Amino acid sequence: MKFNIILSILLIGIVSCNNDETIITVSTSDVLVTMDENPIINQEIGAVQGTTNEGSVVFSIVSQTPANAFGLNAVTGKLTVLDETLFDFEVNPEIIGVVEVSNGRISELSKITITLNDIEEDVFHGDVILTTQEEINAFGANNYKIIDGNFTIDEDQAIHNIVFSDKLSTITTINGVFTIKNMFNWLDVPGFENITSVGGIVISDNWGILDIHSLLNITTITGSITITNNGDLGSLCGIRPLLQSGNFTGTYTVSGNFYNPSQQDIIDGNCDGF
Repeated sequence: MKFNIILSILLIGIVSCNNDETIITVSTSDVLVTMDENPIINQEIGAVQGTTNEGSVVFSIVSQTPANAFGLNAVTGKLTVLDETLFDFEVNPEIIGVVEVSNGRISELSKITITLNDIEEDVFHGDVILTTQEEINAFGANNYKIIDGNFTIDEDQAIHNIVFSDKLSTITTINGVFTIKNMFNWLDVPGFENITSVGGIVISDNWGILDIHSLLNITTITGSITITNNGDLGSLCGIRPLLQSGNFTGTYTVSGNFYNPSQQDIIDGNCDGF
């Protein structure tokens, strides 16, 4: 009888101990992110969520494609750009991975899906002002086709080092005003033969420019034409196709140049005063 009582007490104790043990649980969810291509390194992408009913969780990368595209904070679950060159829509429109959220031996998996937006890489949004040859070279290296703003070349008067503009030859459209001023070394306006549409034209206060023949392909303009105070400019035949096209309805201002033909003079072919 005494033995049975002791055995019963032991069994109750064992059951009681088992009931006191907490079953560890971990929960997480998949991460779906849409972002623009060409981010900067260490840019935050999002975060993996992870919770547990006891203690804390640790985050670790199980896999990702392409490899080493994103980084992960093991404590917070924050995802960041590790290799920005891999976030290229044309190469990797989607980046995927798997992250483990664990508490000891208990873990759950979170699937990471990063979808990239295709950005117009050949469009520059905003105004541009270039004052030196170095600035022209650096901007031209981006191979922009469209300038969604004003585009100005205004030479630094303390340096006068702008000689070449061929780096800008990819530009076809300037939605704002196209301005060239204070140039010292140019005899013409080189490198802009591919421009077909502008919001306006301003050519002023230049030394040495004799003609503007590289503007021959501009046939669309939404604003005005101002060509003033270019003492050596004797040929305006470069804007003849534009005036002949009938697409110009803005204000025509030509004065202070070597030759100052009227709008009708240019249309009639009297565009060269040399």
